[in-house]
Amino acid sequence: MWKSADGGVTWRDRTDNVLDAVGLPDCNDDSVSWNDFVFFSAVAAAPDDDDLVIICGYDALQQPLVVASNDGADEFHYTGCGELRGEILCADVSPDTDGGRSIAVGTLDSISGGSVWRLEPGAAWAPHWEDSGDYPGWADAWSGSGGTGTRRDIYAVTSVAFSPAYEDDHAVVAVLLAYAEEQDGDPYNGYYVAAGDWDSESWNVPAEFDGFPVPVTPDNSVIHSDASIPTFFLRHITDIALPHDYRADKPDRRVLLLAVNGIEVDPADGSMLDEGGFMFWFDNSSISRELLHHEQNPWVTSIAYHGSCDKLGSALAGCFLPEALASEWRWSPEIDDWFSDDGDHVDGENVLPCCASVLVLRSDSLEECYPDWEAVEQPPSGQFNAQVAFTPDGSRAYATTEGDSRHGLDEYRWGDESAFSVSDTSSPGDHWEQTGLIDTMIHEIQGVNYDPGAGCLYLQTGNLESDDQVCDCNSIWRSCDGGGSYTRMLFGRPDEDDIDEDAFEDVMDKYHRGFFRSRTEGYLQTAGVRYIIGDAIDEDDDEQVEADFEADAVYRLFEDGDGEWEQISELILNYEGLLVMECDGSEGSVLYVGFDNLWWDYTANQPLPYQSDGSDPDCPWGHDCRKVSGVARCLNPDAPGCCERLEWDYLIRGLQGTADTDGVYEQLLLSGAHCGEGAIRLWAFDDGNRYWSTAGEESDNYDWCSREFINAAWGRLWTYDDCFGVSALTPGPDEETPLIPSDPCVCTNEKFVLEWERPCDGCEYEIEIALDEDFRHVVLDTADFIDRPTAGEGFRFYKPPDPTHPSLLVEQGMLDCSHTYWWRVRGHMAETDEVLSTWWSEPQSFRTAPSAVEALTLGAPGDGVTMVPVNSIAFTWSSVSGATSYDFMLVDSERGHVASQVGAFTSFVLPGPLDYDTPYIWRVLALNGDRIISESPRSTFRTQPQSSPPQDTRTQPTIIPPQQPGMPEWAPLFSGLMGALLLGALGALSYVNRMQRRERDDSTD
Repeated sequence: MWKSADGGVTWRDRTDNVLDAVGLPDCNDDSVSWNDFVFFSAVAAAPDDDDLVIICGYDALQQPLVVASNDGADEFHYTGCGELRGEILCADVSPDTDGGRSIAVGTLDSISGGSVWRLEPGAAWAPHWEDSGDYPGWADAWSGSGGTGTRRDIYAVTSVAFSPAYEDDHAVVAVLLAYAEEQDGDPYNGYYVAAGDWDSESWNVPAEFDGFPVPVTPDNSVIHSDASIPTFFLRHITDIALPHDYRADKPDRRVLLLAVNGIEVDPADGSMLDEGGFMFWFDNSSISRELLHHEQNPWVTSIAYHGSCDKLGSALAGCFLPEALASEWRWSPEIDDWFSDDGDHVDGENVLPCCASVLVLRSDSLEECYPDWEAVEQPPSGQFNAQVAFTPDGSRAYATTEGDSRHGLDEYRWGDESAFSVSDTSSPGDHWEQTGLIDTMIHEIQGVNYDPGAGCLYLQTGNLESDDQVCDCNSIWRSCDGGGSYTRMLFGRPDEDDIDEDAFEDVMDKYHRGFFRSRTEGYLQTAGVRYIIGDAIDEDDDEQVEADFEADAVYRLFEDGDGEWEQISELILNYEGLLVMECDGSEGSVLYVGFDNLWWDYTANQPLPYQSDGSDPDCPWGHDCRKVSGVARCLNPDAPGCCERLEWDYLIRGLQGTADTDGVYEQLLLSGAHCGEGAIRLWAFDDGNRYWSTAGEESDNYDWCSREFINAAWGRLWTYDDCFGVSALTPGPDEETPLIPSDPCVCTNEKFVLEWERPCDGCEYEIEIALDEDFRHVVLDTADFIDRPTAGEGFRFYKPPDPTHPSLLVEQGMLDCSHTYWWRVRGHMAETDEVLSTWWSEPQSFRTAPSAVEALTLGAPGDGVTMVPVNSIAFTWSSVSGATSYDFMLVDSERGHVASQVGAFTSFVLPGPLDYDTPYIWRVLALNGDRIISESPRSTFRTQPQSSPPQDTRTQPTIIPPQQPGMPEWAPLFSGLMGALLLGALGALSYVNRMQRRERDDSTD
């Protein structure tokens, strides 16, 4: 007994709760629990209480049992204290009323006659069961018949239902299988519809239902049923559906839909008119013409109707067999032969097909004399017995099916594919997809696909035929909630059926969008590069390896190269599955290769290579070493063969591994990947093709389990989000070639800090500082910033003091002064202790200032002076050894360019006049080629006011030395303020000045 609280998406087994029901009798008084409840025959739930459910069945002595729960199947109670006779075939629970609710069960009873038993449960589930067959009107129709004339003429009650308006009409409707006579007096087993009023405790005519019980005799014909058919089929041989506005106390709304199965016979001559399922409307006591005309009327096991008494609603008919057999098999001989013990074998003449779907018919035209029935577009999966139902609002429909399980003396046949299915909302009941995995057999995951745009995952699974199973169905399952729930959208046998194979390929290709599958055959070609798995490259065919290769290394071949295969994998492992990914925003491509049999030192966080003779590696004493599977990862695998070192990371986060060479551990098969938000999502499933024992434990026997779902730790689907493989680190702050101060005494840097943004969950990093942008001349690397670790101690990479705001302190004296340097950083360990690398950040530059020994000093006009003439001003500065030229720059108070000069001079005369009473700032750089070797301080001066006496422009400019006595007190403050305002302008314009000089030099050359 299973329960779903989310419309059949997920299921919980509640069987043990039923078997532990409070007050359940001890069968045989033997204190053995297994025989107290051995078979469930009916289930019913309250229409207005999600938590109330009853379960019917019998014990080992075939005594009937009913247990009930009003807390959602957490606890059950044995119901009733009185005798309940017969085998229960059907059950229903009424709506709640002022007087409480009722429970009704219909029985098969060859001794006392079939009946409807009644229980008014109350609060303690303890009242007596009452046999409503003793009510007036129940057996009146048979009192004068040619049978026994008693209630024993009623063989069974096969369907029972309470009126939706039970609070007002207290009505219950039942379908009977009972003794009947044709017009000429010939007896047969026929169907009747009875109606009762439990307020007056009477049935049929005494309950004021004139004309009841109504025999099912359409158009002067009769429908025979065989009372000898198996009990299991009696539970589904009839069904009734009541409109939502049914009222038994109003004749014009005493309307119901009925389905029965049997043989339609013309009583005039005894000829068979039709055989199978039949459907009728009952208007009060009048029966309509037969409604179901669909390919020889297939056997119908359930019906559902969503609509009112005007018959304008929609109806579903769940059939007994798959569509291929529905119009061919009849009870005799096909169904009887299939059901019998000696006919139930794999090579028998009548065997239900595997990977089938049970026929369901749908109609929206029940008001017509001959409704239009159509087979639904995609029927529910299963092998037989479709039970269908609409939700109360009619927006969806549900269906269950049974599987052809092992029964009788035949121990071979086991093809159970029973299922619970749900239909879509666009046309309820027309397109079904299975949910849940109650009885659906799956041995392995065979493929994975993902549609990033829709967020839907697709799994292809397989069930392998074995000694005790005959079905080897493959299925495609879809999940659009991240794997929280699945629906089976396709199943079949693609290995044997070309049509099925095409259908499977169409589905997986249709939903490919943005998902890239790995190449498990060991060969992959990208733009200009080929990759292959193998240890023996076939020289005659450079695209393949020898047929019997052992996949223990990864190779590449450049198409425009020398034609030689190059081994690029660092370790010798079992590799399977190649995949190259390059997502938008990534710095380059990433090669992924699934691997197996890797020994990992979890203490030192590094792989252990095998010995040269292929034996297992030695684990350092005291270290935790485990054998794992996973995915190997290489950034930029198409980097040129020369001068580049390909590095590999091993993605094993979340995988347990085992220290036992032959123990149980996850053996992943890389299936595919897609570009996610800020990460490459990898998909893999547990290939599980080598396990030490079927129980997942150590054993002396080696079992080859072929990826079976025998153990909960096998056959799982795995995902890995590789955010390190997408985005590079971003250095900060974004400043153009900052100047690092130098020590005033020696030609080295003062301490400074480099910063960058944290990538994902990065924790430790690699650092490089070089003299060139290509990092061919690295002067400082990671080892210079960490203590060199001893075995098992310290950090392998640089770990910032604040992981959320990573930065690096470059201590004083680590770099030379007067140089331009380039730096970059990359993550190489996550906070999860995973050792994997990010892309390198974009190179950033900085320069160290010249030493104070080589300082460049400014002459005139001095810093802070005023009253400087506006015409013919001369600027002077000191020379610096090693300088090949000097870069002079003058800007005004608006940071605008005034004058500049680059040349081998130590002075500059301004040819034009300056503005009166205006501040200016100037500075000089000493250059060696294009490299700055010294930089002067900024110097600020102010020109004379316009009211000053005119100057003799023919005289030489006045040279005013720095710090002239008599300088106004506000001059130093003014100088510092203007220096801050004009500092940015000098830096930018200096660069422009040098660029213009180069252009002039180039044009001169």
